[in-house]
Amino acid sequence: MLVAMLMVSASAYGHDEPPVFSQELYEQATVQNDPSAQWAVGECYALGRGVTKDTVEALRWFERAATTDTRYLNSIGNCYDQGIYLPQNDAKALAYYRKAAENNDFVGLWMIGEFYAHGRAVKKDTVEALRWFERAAEIDPSYCWALGEHYLDGDVVPKDKNKAIECFERAAAQEDYLRMVLAERYIDGVMIPQNLKRGFECYLASAQDDFTSAQWAVAECYANGIGVERDPAKALQWFERAATDDDYYKWQLGERLATGNGVVKDADRALYWFELAADDNPHWQRQLAECYQKGKYVTKNKALAAKWLQRAASSER
Repeated sequence: MLVAMLMVSASAYGHDEPPVFSQELYEQATVQNDPSAQWAVGECYALGRGVTKDTVEALRWFERAATTDTRYLNSIGNCYDQGIYLPQNDAKALAYYRKAAENNDFVGLWMIGEFYAHGRAVKKDTVEALRWFERAAEIDPSYCWALGEHYLDGDVVPKDKNKAIECFERAAAQEDYLRMVLAERYIDGVMIPQNLKRGFECYLASAQDDFTSAQWAVAECYANGIGVERDPAKALQWFERAATDDDYYKWQLGERLATGNGVVKDADRALYWFELAADDNPHWQRQLAECYQKGKYVTKNKALAAKWLQRAASSER
């Protein structure tokens, strides 16, 4: 999984396809000392785009980029690791990952752990692998989460569900998205023991950081009594908070108010949210027109249906 994150591609360095050598690119790499341009020149030599293909010259430019920006050390390591641009060579890949790790680069730290875990260019050693994984996990929450996945799988470190959860919690404390994923796992009991209360707490922490999908999830919990006592009033507060800047949630809230799903039924308030969603959004304008045509959620009204269809058409011009 994490090896894939390191894959060297043209798009990773600011262009959609491999570059072609040009005087402008060369000046950007030399005069401006731009590491992304230096890497791109290396790609040109590696692929023979605008210059004679030359792996030695490609490596020279890749190393120049890494001198300017040490993060490119990982990229060179990955070239050797995957056999991209440079001949596949585990020992050389590991050497560059070690150089990156000397700068406390979490990708390099993690990749050294992977090499020890799988016995690539070194003797397989799960204890040493774990030491490197832990160093990466201390720096970056995504790698802390990845270490938790390793503990769950028991693939390269001893299987330990408690340590997995500890890693997930550490990662989630630093990153709202990961806290959301953890909340979902707690709620659904996926891969870790179900804990509705803790799942709700994770949603709430992200919601309080203005993470919109977490605000909606908190509202769902209050609406359905998941991990917290059912409370339609609090559910409505959180639904409204999530819907403030999101047209999709505005419409969804309108449907809930129209049908009394998790909140107290209120047709007038439902229409208010439907109209807010439709205000500048032709998709929801058409949806509201359809509601008036069919009498769904609102009283059937052909004139209003025509009005909203006309607004949608005007918005799309």
